[in-house]
Amino acid sequence: MKLNQLAVSSAIFAALAFSSCVKDQCTRKVTYTRHDPVYRTYAEIRQPIIPQPAREIRQTGKIFIKDNYLLVNEPHVGVHLIDIQNPNSPQNVAFIPIEGNMDIAMRNNTLFADNYTDLVAVDLTTLSNPRIIARTENVFPIIGSDNNGMIVDYISKEVTEEIACDAAYGYQNMWTNDMIMTMNGTPIRGTTGVGGSMSRFALYDKFLYCVDQQSLHVVNVAAAEQGNMYEESQMAVGWNIETIFPSDRNLFIGSQTGMFIYSIDNPRSPVQLSSFEHAQACDPVFASGNTAYVTLRSGTQCNNGANELLVVDVSNLRQPTLTASYPMHNPHGLSVRNNDLFLCEGDAGLKVFDVANQQNIAQNLRSSFANIHAIDVLTIPNTNNVVVVGKDGLHIYDASNVSGIRELSFIPALGHP
Repeated sequence: MKLNQLAVSSAIFAALAFSSCVKDQCTRKVTYTRHDPVYRTYAEIRQPIIPQPAREIRQTGKIFIKDNYLLVNEPHVGVHLIDIQNPNSPQNVAFIPIEGNMDIAMRNNTLFADNYTDLVAVDLTTLSNPRIIARTENVFPIIGSDNNGMIVDYISKEVTEEIACDAAYGYQNMWTNDMIMTMNGTPIRGTTGVGGSMSRFALYDKFLYCVDQQSLHVVNVAAAEQGNMYEESQMAVGWNIETIFPSDRNLFIGSQTGMFIYSIDNPRSPVQLSSFEHAQACDPVFASGNTAYVTLRSGTQCNNGANELLVVDVSNLRQPTLTASYPMHNPHGLSVRNNDLFLCEGDAGLKVFDVANQQNIAQNLRSSFANIHAIDVLTIPNTNNVVVVGKDGLHIYDASNVSGIRELSFIPALGHP
């Protein structure tokens, strides 16, 4: 009897042990997005520019026009210089490699661009030999750093793997594609050029104004050609800052929750005049005379369903008031010339509205192009032409008759799927 009890006890122990082993060996498949950091040392990013021949654009970024040249940022890679003197046949004439570049502006023959965390001034007097002539270090925030160096980007990859059934699973998708701050430029006077409405750089006289996600930076560029460029001041604006647009002696700063108006009567020290709140959404701003046009759109970073065009009366800069609002498809960048509003509607293309009657804009659609994914638009100074940034490339249109706009030329982005 004791022998039988021992046998039963042994069998039970063996079964429990086997069950435990089976449990320990249990696995399950999980799929998640892994974000691997890309590192650079400060010595690596602070290298001289090595000129490269003109090459095709792979991805469109921000645009800037100076004289007869269209500057096109290719995100994180550099700047393409395109001669548009003949808009029917634009010529790609040079490529300026600037790693980590997202924003551009130009004064005289000097290009200002972000180089990851630094601001650089590049002499373009001789296009075949661009030279960094000034550098202001640590103007812009970085994603992060650790023992491996400065984190400048992330490479996202979908991974499927087997893990133990009882293993903790804590992977989270933490990457957003707007962590590297700064974008394009919109100067307003002097020997500068013109940039788009989705800019984070703005030139006024001898100062460059840059916004990151929460701050406004004032950089003195008066002596950049002589190698002297420095940050005058930095001030907190708010959270989720996206764009900056200058008009007269004021800066219109767009965020995901509102518009801020700053006076630059003293260019060294901008002063906030007012703010205008709106629903949370991505927010480019374009100011023209006593009116500011604000587009709100839903998007991956905006977390809101608002898709609207807001018309704001800024005749009293200290008390901006809403004049009208219009539902839109998915408005992005915009530009105004006389009474014509050129509006990029994402995958709904480019639309042109008559804004003479601000209470009836939506009913005054003058033309529409639904065959492009329109992101930003810029009217070319001293011409009747406009350039539209699309996912597929750059489109130059003759808009002398806005009811019969015709395409003059197209510069493809070869990396577009």
